[in-house]
Formats: sequence, structure tokens, C-alpha cells
Amino acid sequence: MARSSATKAAAVSALVALLAGAAVAAPTKADLFPTAVQLRAKFADSEFAFDTTKIGGNPNAAGKGGQD
Repeated sequence: MARSSATKAAAVSALVALLAGAAVAAPTKADLFPTAVQLRAKFADSEFAFDTTKIGGNPNAAGKGGQD
């Protein structure tokens, strides 16, 4: 069975629209490799800080494998 030219044109138009949408959504080099300034703006310093005073264990057991 042969398809009509209108059906072929509609299929081609749909394919072109799909590919055009995919090209817009593709990440850029700047998205993949952000600069330090962009990363600082994206994350708060508090997300990378931890309170070491609340870590349990014997602070004098360094190098002893955790045994007293």
C-alpha cells in the first residue's frame, strides 16, 4: 500500500518538530561544566559544613585502630 503525500508530509513534519525540540533541550557545555562562581551560587556553604565536635568516639585513639 502506498501512503498519500499528505500522510508522508505529516510524518516528516512530526519528525522535524521532535528533532527540533530535542535540540533545544540538549545541555550546553556551560551546563555540563559549570564554573566555580556558578557552583557557589547554586549551593550554600552550610551544605558542605559539618560539626566535628559531635562525632563520637575517643579523640585520643588516633592510630590505635579505635581501641583504647
